[in-house]
Amino acid sequence: MLKIKRPRQWLRMLRRVDFTLRSAIAAIILLVFFSLAIGDFVITASQKEHLIQESVLRGELGQFLLNTRELNGSSLLENPIDFTKASRPAQIVTVSRPFFTYFLTKRNTRTFSTDNLRFDPPHACVLEFLSNTTPSRVDASSFPLQTCFAAIPSDPTGRYVYFALRYPTPSIHRHTQGEPIENSDRLVIHFFGKREVIITLTFQQAPQFKGSDRHLAASDHFDSLHEIASYLPEDGGRATRLLNAQAFEQRVSDTGENIVSILGRIDSTLLPVEDQLDIWPSPATKDLKIGIEVIPAANSSMHSVQPLYKFGPEDEGTAQLSLEQAYRVAVPSKATLVVSAGGGNEKGKILWTSNSLIPSEPQRHQGWFQIIANNVARLMVSGVQKVSVTQDHRLSGLPLLATTLTEDANIVPDIAARSLAWQFAAIFAVAALIWFLWGGSRRLERLTRTAHIAAVTRGGSFVEYANSSDQIGTLGRVLHLLFKRDQQRMAFQRKRLERENQQKAEVILKEKELLETRREILNAIGHEIRSPLANLLASSKQDSTVNRNLSRMERAVNALQEAATIEEGLMNGVIAARVDDLGKFISKLAENLAANGKPIIGYGERSGVLAYFDDIMLETILDHLLDNAERHATPGSIIEVRWTDDNDLVTIEIFNKGKTLEDCENIFKLGVSDPENGGHLGLGLYAARMYLFGMHGSISAANRDDGVAFIIHLQKSG
Repeated sequence: MLKIKRPRQWLRMLRRVDFTLRSAIAAIILLVFFSLAIGDFVITASQKEHLIQESVLRGELGQFLLNTRELNGSSLLENPIDFTKASRPAQIVTVSRPFFTYFLTKRNTRTFSTDNLRFDPPHACVLEFLSNTTPSRVDASSFPLQTCFAAIPSDPTGRYVYFALRYPTPSIHRHTQGEPIENSDRLVIHFFGKREVIITLTFQQAPQFKGSDRHLAASDHFDSLHEIASYLPEDGGRATRLLNAQAFEQRVSDTGENIVSILGRIDSTLLPVEDQLDIWPSPATKDLKIGIEVIPAANSSMHSVQPLYKFGPEDEGTAQLSLEQAYRVAVPSKATLVVSAGGGNEKGKILWTSNSLIPSEPQRHQGWFQIIANNVARLMVSGVQKVSVTQDHRLSGLPLLATTLTEDANIVPDIAARSLAWQFAAIFAVAALIWFLWGGSRRLERLTRTAHIAAVTRGGSFVEYANSSDQIGTLGRVLHLLFKRDQQRMAFQRKRLERENQQKAEVILKEKELLETRREILNAIGHEIRSPLANLLASSKQDSTVNRNLSRMERAVNALQEAATIEEGLMNGVIAARVDDLGKFISKLAENLAANGKPIIGYGERSGVLAYFDDIMLETILDHLLDNAERHATPGSIIEVRWTDDNDLVTIEIFNKGKTLEDCENIFKLGVSDPENGGHLGLGLYAARMYLFGMHGSISAANRDDGVAFIIHLQKSG
């Protein structure tokens, strides 16, 4: 049978978990507020951003259409195929309006002046080529060669290719009858089709019209005007009448450069095109590639002339005006632009689209967080359509055109998307907090209940929690009990340590007693042996073998007594070590020994090297080591003493050149001495090790390539 809890039981249970409930309710309310704030923010920001984005696209579209207009009223959209690319090779393009004219005619002979002439071909037709040679007569780097080759459909005057050229040059050297053509300025135009046609243009005197004033015709007004004569290689030096052109010179006031401008037309029969279709210009005509050489006049000192400008059929020039340039300048958003025929309300033929352009530069890297933020913003509003603006306009001879800019909708601006991403991160953090808080609170409840049952006792310093029944109160009671038990455990540990220290003190006392007994035994043995041994030595002088053995016994007895004396000194605390300046001590000791004739030199800091040592005992140790080094050093060599500071240790190294050691470990034992140097008890190195032990230091020996080094390590504190 299911047992139903009473209201009081529910209240007690809720009181035990009140902290968890309050935290969970607060987290849920916070989560709801976050969700409402994000929803309102996204809806408002997306509507605002849509209006802003549409306004920006309208401005970009208007600026694009403005950039496609020529000064004469024509538009690049009349011929988008020819005028799309910003860089292209020189070819014949199609224009809707003529730009060719004769500068000097019968009508303007009396009023003619080159100051009033203008070079004004369509900007979209003009290509600019920088000089790719090393000009010898003019600096062409500041002004490019401008070229334009164009044809007009349904040209009433005939089938002509109109051209315009403009470039900087020194004063033109005209070609006169009978003079070699190499001695005059000239241009060479190459047309590349199924065959190559080469046309050479030279500058000649301006035409003289009948009935004109001779004085006027010879005036300075015509010095800067030139008639263009053209020659074909196969015509034997005779000028052709199938190319008509005039040129004029003007000096630029800002730079002082002399600029020559040429306008002309070429009869289509001169072109290397075999098919004569009804369409003009024909596809074969528009496929012709063009190359140009601008060659200055030669003189007697020149063997060869370097062209001022030269480009071939594969070289690309920069267009003064193109759809690509207009799009990239006017549409920084890189929205998709489509130009179609038929107007915005009809689905007509697409004349041009920005998708045909190659991206000029990679898109700016937004960073991983911005990409995540944008994706989060897009997920918030589903089914958002792209932002699109359309504008209709008419061009003469063309149907109604519609230009459309389309871009993916920005749900929210970048900065708002980042803020939105952080808000989502906060929501996930709050949700995770709720999850962990709920699981942790359940575990905490079981833990506190178990701890309370297992550790109930009286008292404690957490008195304020004594009668509490919530989670924090239960935890307080458990902490009180644990604290009390910890005090008891610490008292037990303290007593145990005291017993262990007492036991260690008793062991040390016993060891001291054993050492004292050993020392007394050694002294007694030495005293009992020394007197009889002296008598035996005195009575055995006649027998060398017996005397030598007795001498060895005497040295052994003395060594035992000396070792006992050293150990007794250590036990009685004769070493009074403290932290002192080792550099000052050793440097002064080395200087004094060197002044007394010892072959010693010291290396190290003269002060500031702090170590823990007894200066008297350390001097005794160094005396032993230096005496040992001097005895075993190569005659005439210098004993080196070095001291260095390394982290927690100070190192002293005594090096002498000479014979290396056979055993670097046992030389510090009692009684070990060099068999080649008799009379030594083997106590020096043993005493050094014992004294260093009393100073918490150490000593070792090491063979070097040409000698032996004794290394002492001292601590920086006791």
